[in-house]
Amino acid sequence: CSRVDENSFFTRLAPGTYWLVVAEYNGGGIPAYVVVVDSLAIGPNTPAPEVEPDDSQATAVPTGLNGPGVVQLHGQIAADGDSDVYAFGVPANTTVSFTARTYDTMGAPTSCTPNSDISDTRIFLEQAGVEATGPGTGELAFADDISATQWCSAIPAQTLSGGATGATYYVRVQGYDDLGPRQYFLQISLQ
Repeated sequence: CSRVDENSFFTRLAPGTYWLVVAEYNGGGIPAYVVVVDSLAIGPNTPAPEVEPDDSQATAVPTGLNGPGVVQLHGQIAADGDSDVYAFGVPANTTVSFTARTYDTMGAPTSCTPNSDISDTRIFLEQAGVEATGPGTGELAFADDISATQWCSAIPAQTLSGGATGATYYVRVQGYDDLGPRQYFLQISLQ
């Protein structure tokens, strides 16, 4: 039997028409089968999914944050050096306190399953025009593991300024050591 459910990578679909292909395994026949499709409406506070390509500041996913607020996002890192980049703004003449954290259970921003490769991320805070390729490559802040057993990432409070004209900042999420796909949730907070 096969199953695609809410725990599968990216099963949330935009409205539209889709086709489901059923194939037999190993050249054998399928005498009979049943396909059950179930859906439910996504609420207004459900984390927004990232959209590829989003590996650079030029293709960053807009978070909708432009000043104080909190946004939650859902993403997946491929094993081939993929990065997910998210953009947010700080209005002119405004200073905010920024925090960001990856987590592994939807709706639970402090969750991080111990010793779980699936959520082993690292995150960077970047200013416009300076793209980090790894730790110590120009980022404003960097975080890897929360602890020795919690491999999600958290950037503690950073003060950001919009300057005289407003500023755009970026959060970059990478998988640790490109060991395989990483699925994560990301919370960005501006206070």
